[in-house]
Amino acid sequence: MLRFVTMELAEGAMPNGKRYISREALLARRMPQISVGKDITYGMGLAVDTTYGVTVVSHGGKTFGY
Repeated sequence: MLRFVTMELAEGAMPNGKRYISREALLARRMPQISVGKDITYGMGLAVDTTYGVTVVSHGGKTFGY
């Protein structure tokens, strides 16, 4: 999990600098597709919360609508 989070924070690059996924493809998952609340949107599997001016990208482990 730590390697995954490190790659996410490095926008698709691995610790050795090698590219695992393009920055554009990685960030596309965070693009707003569904409005969940005033400051929360949902993309492709990830929620983006900008409450209080801090961007938090997460996946709560739940499926919307269920």
